[in-house]
Amino acid sequence: MTSGQTPDASADASRPAPPSSPSVTELVSVCMEQISLGAANPVELLCHAHPDRAEDLRARMRRLQALGLLSGPLQDGPRSVGPFSIVGKLGQGGMGEVFLGQQSHPVRRMVAVKVMRGRADTGNLMRRFEAERQALATLNHPGIAQVLEAGTCERGEPWFAMEYVDGLPLTDYCDQCALDLDQRIELFLQVCDAVAHAHQNGILHRDLKPGNVLVTERLGKPLVKVIDFGLAKATEASSLDASLLTQTGQLLGTPAYMSPEQAGAISGAVDPRTDVYALGVMLYVLLVGRLPLAPRGTDVHPMLQMQRLLREAEPVRPSRRVTELSEDEGAQRQQSASSWPRALSGDLDWIVARAMARLKSERYAAVSELAADLRRHLRSEVVLAGPPSTAYRVARFLHRHRREAVVAGVAAAFGLLALVVGTVKYLRAQDAQLRNFDVLEREIRLGELLAEAERELWPAEPRLIPAMQAWTDEVIQILRQREQFRSSLADVRGRGVASAGSWNFELPRDQALHASVVRLLEGLASVGDDGGVLADVRVRMDWAARIEELSLEQPAAGWAQALASIADPAQCPAYDGLVMAPQLGLIPLARNEVTGLWEFALLLPGAALPRWGGDRWIMEADTCPVLVLLPAGSVQQGAQAEDPAAPNYFYAPAPEEGGGRLVPLDAFFLSKYELSQNQYARIMHERPSSKHRENHPVEQIDWEHASAVTRRMGLSLPTGAQWEYAARSGHPSPWWTGPAEAVPELCGNLADASFLLAQGPEAAAKSIDAGYDDGYSYHAPVDAFRPNAFGLHNVIGNVWEWCLDPARPYELVAPRAGDGLQEPLPDTAPSSPRYELRGGSFRSSFSKARSTFRHAQPMTSANVVYGVRPARPVRPPHAGDAP
Repeated sequence: MTSGQTPDASADASRPAPPSSPSVTELVSVCMEQISLGAANPVELLCHAHPDRAEDLRARMRRLQALGLLSGPLQDGPRSVGPFSIVGKLGQGGMGEVFLGQQSHPVRRMVAVKVMRGRADTGNLMRRFEAERQALATLNHPGIAQVLEAGTCERGEPWFAMEYVDGLPLTDYCDQCALDLDQRIELFLQVCDAVAHAHQNGILHRDLKPGNVLVTERLGKPLVKVIDFGLAKATEASSLDASLLTQTGQLLGTPAYMSPEQAGAISGAVDPRTDVYALGVMLYVLLVGRLPLAPRGTDVHPMLQMQRLLREAEPVRPSRRVTELSEDEGAQRQQSASSWPRALSGDLDWIVARAMARLKSERYAAVSELAADLRRHLRSEVVLAGPPSTAYRVARFLHRHRREAVVAGVAAAFGLLALVVGTVKYLRAQDAQLRNFDVLEREIRLGELLAEAERELWPAEPRLIPAMQAWTDEVIQILRQREQFRSSLADVRGRGVASAGSWNFELPRDQALHASVVRLLEGLASVGDDGGVLADVRVRMDWAARIEELSLEQPAAGWAQALASIADPAQCPAYDGLVMAPQLGLIPLARNEVTGLWEFALLLPGAALPRWGGDRWIMEADTCPVLVLLPAGSVQQGAQAEDPAAPNYFYAPAPEEGGGRLVPLDAFFLSKYELSQNQYARIMHERPSSKHRENHPVEQIDWEHASAVTRRMGLSLPTGAQWEYAARSGHPSPWWTGPAEAVPELCGNLADASFLLAQGPEAAAKSIDAGYDDGYSYHAPVDAFRPNAFGLHNVIGNVWEWCLDPARPYELVAPRAGDGLQEPLPDTAPSSPRYELRGGSFRSSFSKARSTFRHAQPMTSANVVYGVRPARPVRPPHAGDAP
C-alpha cells in the first residue's frame, strides 16, 4: 500500500482468516510422525512455531518418553492396526495388549488400540474381549473412554480403538495435586456418574480401582475417564448377548477391590451393588491413603487371604485408620493430625461403611444413591447412611445455618433458636420408634472396638500409639454412659415380665432392645472392669511408649558392640560382613561361643531376661523368648532317593518332598526354642495346651492362633525354606545330626521306648524307634535336648511347628526373594487352605522327623502335637512396622 491510500474494507473482508492454532493432540501427532521420519528435534521446532502450546506439548512428549514410547521403532507387535500407525506399547493384560496409535487421515489424533493376543484365543477370553468391545460401544458418557473404531487384524485377532487418555490414576492425581477431602469427593463423584451411566445401560464394570480411573485436565479442570471394561458384564441377558457373559465361577478382578460375593467369600450373584462395593473401597483409599482390607503377605495366594478377610474381618473406620498415619499423608489432603480424624468421623465413616457392607442388602442399592449421599455431605445435609438420631439431624441443621447463627443479631438468634426447638420437637416425634437407637449403635460399636483391640492394636510398638489412644478415648466415652444404659435396662424391664431367669416382652422391639442392652452392659464389663480389655490396651500403650528406650537407648553400648562384631568377618565369619541397625524390641545377649552366632532377647511386658547357666540359658517360667540371628545362606529343599552320596538323600521320600529348589535366604531371626506355654499365655491370655507345664511348648494351637501370637509379638511364622535351612544348620542331610542307622543320642523327643511304655499296645502298630529312649512319653521342656549347629533346640521331634507356607507341590511354586515363601507360578490355581508343619513330634519316628518332610493340615486344625517357633526378618533402620 502506497502513501496516501486508504485500506479497502471489502478486500479485508474477502481475505481468508488465519488458521486457528492446532490443538496439543494434533501437535503431538505431527511430532510423532516427524520422529518416525527421522526429523531432528521436532519438539522444539513445533514449540517455536506455536509458543502458546509449547508448555503443554513439552509436558505431553515428556510423558510419552517416560512411558518408553519415544525410544525408536517397536521391537515386537504390529506396525499398524487398521488405519492407525502403532507408535508404542502402553501395556498388556490378561486378554490382550494395548498400543498407542496415531491416525493422520481423515483426522489427526492419538488413540489407544487394544488387540487380543493371538495365543489367547480361548472361547472364554474371546467372549470377554468381545464383551468389552460391545460394552464400550453402547456407552456414551464424558467420563468413559469412547470406542472410535473396531476391526480384525490380518491374522484374525480382533481389535478396537478408543480415545487415548493421557492422564494419571485417580489416587496419583489427587496426591500429586494435594487435593483436600472435598475436592477428592467432587472428583470421585465424576467416577460415580460415569459408573451409574454404565449401570443404566445394563453394564457392570467389575474391576473398578484407581488404576482404571484416569484423570486428565480440560480447560484447567480435572476430568475423569473410566477405562478397562475387560470384565464388563451385562446386568440383564437382553443388554448384551448371553454368549458375552463371563463364565460363572471364575474369580476375575482385583482382589483388594472385590466385593465378598465377587471374590467367592460369600454366596450371591454380582449386580450393581458389586460395583458399589468397589467404589466404597476407592473412596476409602482416596480419603485415607490405605486399603481397608489387604493381605499381609502371609498367604501364598492373595485371593485366599482376601476371601478370609472378606468373611471375617471388619475394615477399620477411616477416622480411626488415619490416626496411625503420618502428618505428611494428612498434609496431602490439607489436613493436620488432629483435623483429619474429625473430618472423616461421622458422615464419611458411615458412607464408606454402607458402601462396603459385607451383605449386598445393606449397601446402597445403586451408585446414584452413593453419589447422592456424598452430595448431601458436601451440602451439610443429613446423609442416609448415618443413624437418624435427633442430635445428629439438629447438628447438621445448625452446620448448614452456621452463617446465620454467627452474623445474626440477638433477635435473629432467638428466632433461629425457636426454629431449632421446633425442629427438635418434630424430629423427636418422627423418631419415636428409634429413641433407643443410641443403645443399639453403642452395642454394635463396642463389638467393633473389641475386634479392633484384638486384631489391629498389635504389636505394642510406637507407630500404633495414636490408634491405641484413640481407641482408649472412645471406650472411656462409652463407659461413661454405663449408668444411662442401666437406666435403659430398668426402663425396658418395666414393660416386661421376668420368668425363670429370663425376660419376656409383649413387643418384639422391646425384646430386641432388652437383649441389646444386656449384651452392651456385659461387653462393657469385659472392657472396663479390672483386668479387662481397656486395661490390657493401656498396658500395650505404655509398653509401646517405653520400648524404644528399653531396647534401643538403654542397651546402646551393647548394640554397638554386637553390631560391630556381626559386621566383622574376623569375629563372625558366618555373617560375611552383615551390616544392620539396632532392632526395635530386641536386646543383644551374647555371641554363642560354640555356634559363633549372636543371640538376642525379645522384650515382653512382665517377662525377664534369661540367666546364663554356664553352658546354656536358664529358661524359667517368666523368661522372655530368645532369638538367634541366622546368617544368610541357601537351602536345597526336598529329598531325593537316587544318590546316597548326594545331599538330601533319603531312601523313601514322600511325593511332596520331590522337586525342591535351591533357595537363597537373607539373614533372619529364629527362636532358639519352641514358644513355651507361659510365653503364649502372656500374650494371648489363654492356655490351650492339653497338659499345662510352664517350660514346655505350647500345643493345641492351629495355624491362625500361631500366626496371631507371633504377630502380636512383632514376629511371624518362619517360611518352610527358613525352617528347613535352620533345622539342618548347614548339614546336607535331612537331619542336622547326619544320616544314621540308629537314632543319635539325645537328638530330640521322639516316639521311643518311653512312648511305647506309656501308650501300651496301641502304640505298637505305629512307627516307633523302640531302641531309643529319650526319657519322655509326652512333650519335653523346650530346652531339654541338645541344640543343632545353629544353637536351636528341639528341631527334631517334641511338637510339629507351623510354617507360613500353604502346602503346594514344589513344581507349582517359586520361592520369594529374601525369605523363600512359596508363591504360586502364573496360571496355577490357588492352593487349598492347608499349611505346612515341620520337624515331627513326640509321636513321630526319627525318619519322619526329618527336616524335608512336610506335614500339611488345615489352618483350623489344632492338636496336642502342633506348636510354633517364631521368626522375624532383619528390619531396616527406622522400620517400626511388624512383619
